[in-house]
Amino acid sequence: MSEYFEQLESLNLPALQRQNLSERVVTILKHLILHQGLQTGDRLPPERRLAEAINVSRTVLREALSQMIGEGIVRRVTPRKLEVAEFDRGKVSAELAGIHEEESSLQSLIELRVFVEIGALEVIVQRLTTAQLAEIERWVLHGEEKLQTGEPLALVDAHFHAALLRATENPAIEAFLPLIEENLRQSLIASPHQFDGSGGVEDHRVVGEHRQIFEALRRRDANTARLLMLAHLSPYLHRDWRETRRQSWRVAAPAIGKSPD
Repeated sequence: MSEYFEQLESLNLPALQRQNLSERVVTILKHLILHQGLQTGDRLPPERRLAEAINVSRTVLREALSQMIGEGIVRRVTPRKLEVAEFDRGKVSAELAGIHEEESSLQSLIELRVFVEIGALEVIVQRLTTAQLAEIERWVLHGEEKLQTGEPLALVDAHFHAALLRATENPAIEAFLPLIEENLRQSLIASPHQFDGSGGVEDHRVVGEHRQIFEALRRRDANTARLLMLAHLSPYLHRDWRETRRQSWRVAAPAIGKSPD
């Protein structure tokens, strides 16, 4: 991943925070425990599900869990069973509030990522090969399968967007791949229910829109693909910006929520 950070820096973009990944996982898990209202003795999701939902390796996850065990926030009852321990919730809540303020500067990069993905679709449509289209479809199908089995979607979501950007065959655009991963990890903080697996309204929205975007690309319809992607990524944008844009979306794409023919 270091080469992507170097490419971002070479473009004179704002610095993407290089927090240690295991520390990032600790922050996400602390949010999970507090926002889900997990109490002392409540069991955490299995390690495999946690690692897949956060899109990290089991090694990184275990480093994070070891830190949380050391802080007395969780305890390992058996090799495969982790429970919430009794800890100072007020202290952890204050700590997380401070981290949130420090990370507010990431919003400008998140918006940049959205603009790049939308703008890249014209190039993607022009350069898309049969093999690249098949790779994008693979992640659409994988997402639909996960939706049926109730498994987390974060990893599939990341691969879908990465496959789109790689179709540009532009190294500078590929440099935004770490932002996709960071966006998805931030969404876990805002919506910790994603740890429970797919199946909710938001999960159906994501998977359905992946399918619609893919079908537009298969038709080589860049205009529809852009409108669909704009709606798909709008949750990552500031609320006031989204409210302004929603009015124009209703006029420009009244059928955007309908399935393609």
